[in-house]
Amino acid sequence: MKKGSMRPTWWLLYLSAAVILGLLWMEVKAPFSENGHTWAQAGLVMVLFGLVMTWLRANDAAFLTEEYEKYKKTTITYTLDTPSSRHGDMFVTEVNTQSYEQDNRFERSAIPVWVFSWMTVLTAFFKTQDK
Repeated sequence: MKKGSMRPTWWLLYLSAAVILGLLWMEVKAPFSENGHTWAQAGLVMVLFGLVMTWLRANDAAFLTEEYEKYKKTTITYTLDTPSSRHGDMFVTEVNTQSYEQDNRFERSAIPVWVFSWMTVLTAFFKTQDK
C-alpha cells in the first residue's frame, strides 16, 4: 500500500445505513402488534448503533492518517541559522498555523451520540410498559 493512501471506507457505512433503512421499511410493512413495532424499531436503532461503532473502530487508523495529512499541510517547517550551523547542524522548527478558537463552546458541551441511542431504547421500553 502506498504511504498516506489509507482512507476510510465510506461505502461500507453507506451500505449499512441502506440495509437498516430497508429493514425499517420491511418492519413498517410487517404485521406486528404496536409493541412489536416499537421493539423492532428499538432493535434496529441498536443494530445501526453497533454497525456504526464497528465501522468507526475499523477505520480509526484511517481517520488518524487523514488528520495527520491535514496537520502536515498546515505546518510550516523552516530552518534557523545558529552559530552551531557552521558544522552542518541545522535547528528545525515546526510552527502550527491553525487558529485556535476559544469561543467554540459547543465542542466541549456536545452530547455523545450513544446517549440518543439509549434514550430511544428507554423511550421504547417505557412506551411498551404503559400499554
